[in-house]
Amino acid sequence: MADLVAADLATYDDPAVQRVVLGEVAPRSIARLFVDWVDEHLGVAATDCWLWAVSVGCVAGFELADGCKVVVKAHPLDRSEAVLRSMQAVQHAAVGVGVPAPRPLSEPAPLGRGLATADAALLEGRHPRLREPADRRTAARAFVQLIETLKRVPDEIAATRPPSARSVAGLYPVPHSPLFDFEATSHGAEWIDELARQAKTTMDGLVSEPVLAHMDWRAENLRVSDHRIVAIYDFDAVRREREAIAVGEVAAHHAIDWSDPNGPYFASGAECLEFARTIETERQRPFSNDEWPVIRAGIVYAWCYTARCEHARAVTGNDKPDFKMRKRLANDGPPLLAATNEY
Repeated sequence: MADLVAADLATYDDPAVQRVVLGEVAPRSIARLFVDWVDEHLGVAATDCWLWAVSVGCVAGFELADGCKVVVKAHPLDRSEAVLRSMQAVQHAAVGVGVPAPRPLSEPAPLGRGLATADAALLEGRHPRLREPADRRTAARAFVQLIETLKRVPDEIAATRPPSARSVAGLYPVPHSPLFDFEATSHGAEWIDELARQAKTTMDGLVSEPVLAHMDWRAENLRVSDHRIVAIYDFDAVRREREAIAVGEVAAHHAIDWSDPNGPYFASGAECLEFARTIETERQRPFSNDEWPVIRAGIVYAWCYTARCEHARAVTGNDKPDFKMRKRLANDGPPLLAATNEY
């Protein structure tokens, strides 16, 4: 495992996530934290590490001495035990009604500076290519099916999932990584914030009941086989949200794949709307004239958040030339907000 961690660390200018979440940046120390956690909380020794990934938290995949494959995730520090237990309750309920969700194997337990959980690994199939029509339809269908299926989750469990938070200046969620400080990098981002305010005003005007929706519906969190979704990852992204907002925010980022060696692709406004229309087709109920402006606003709002992340990196001298969300937002954001109810 230490070799995987070392290779990954070599790609970072600042391993902030590892330092904040784990309190360690030395590969052998990180490996020891995870291996000891598996031994203590799963009761079976890890014999091989086949996955190491860092995003919001730190994720390791292990093969155990009994032949099972598991995934251990060290969560960000703002994920409390109550929040993680809520996530696991939704996972258990989802598995119980046939959703291809990872089965939790342990209760949340301390790892590094925060908490970790373990799930059974789901490795069937492949990650979908959401710019291709067949995979896009499969993903859209599964998104709709998951919303409908999660309506069967007991109310007392569904109510524990957090709603979307807008806690930074009442506009954005807390950034998902310590790399991004929105308040300290606000200068020069005023145009982004203005578009976000316009989008949020439209979103806030929607009157509808929230549903449980997976708000990070991207290729990295899905696996597909024979035109069906066979694995859904990251149930921490399941939140209570109004459906039209969920569709817009999911459509905004559906084509982004951070693991693509060619760099992430940021879908155009037209491509995001096409994904939303595909969802509409699969739900077999048209969105209303009140919902389409909210869907477009959801796309723009989600773009604004990512553009603010890009801006924060640029201000701190770590701009990435292959990250093009600010350009996409500037070109496509205003027309999306100004469009009529006709989509």
